[in-house]
Amino acid sequence: MSKYFSRSKGCKFTTTNTESADAYALAPLLIQEVTGTNSGSLRPREVFFGFGSTLLHGREYRQVCYWWRLADEGMSADVTKPGRVGERRDPDRCQGLRLTLGDLGRPVICEVLADPADIEQIYVAQSIEAAARAEFSAVLPGRRFAIEASLEAALRVVVPRVIEDAPVVMGPIVYLRAESPEVATVICRCMDSQALQLVRTGYYKLTAANLPAAITAQARGLAEALRYPHPLAFGTNTSH
Repeated sequence: MSKYFSRSKGCKFTTTNTESADAYALAPLLIQEVTGTNSGSLRPREVFFGFGSTLLHGREYRQVCYWWRLADEGMSADVTKPGRVGERRDPDRCQGLRLTLGDLGRPVICEVLADPADIEQIYVAQSIEAAARAEFSAVLPGRRFAIEASLEAALRVVVPRVIEDAPVVMGPIVYLRAESPEVATVICRCMDSQALQLVRTGYYKLTAANLPAAITAQARGLAEALRYPHPLAFGTNTSH
């Protein structure tokens, strides 16, 4: 049986930006799988965030991006690793996710960014998938959900699952694999936990920062990744 430890957001900010409250409310809960007697690492100790927006069907939607460094995974000639002469670490090796917010300020699309897997994972809320099915009816060949574009248009983009619409403004739960930094899955906090046992809990500091090149280079435009119903039904689900 796999065991997990969780890392929650801290309560201190290094910014006075008025968006800090939203960043705190939407910050993800990270749950890291561990195996055997391995208690796991407590990284990331710091998670960065930045706000932006995207245009879909000519309308602007607010976005927030979270990312953390995988400093021990790679080496580069830029920064010396403390205590180890001759070895360097890559300060730009990152991983993260980008949330697109609906009319109520709740996350309705979650993109996994800079994941080492060959696919681009995008998770969508039930309200969006329901509207897509109502308009498009059939799921395209080789796909599981109506929101997904054709394989020809977005071969590497995959919607692994549809998640429940958040009942309030809150961030998702992100599950990380034990043997690699890959994201295993993403769920809404209102959904049943995927972890049977938590062996340890820690906290991270949430810090405002500019998006690094490693994140911006892989933050694909949503307009190209999925197909959307008209009008968009972002955050209009009233089932909760």
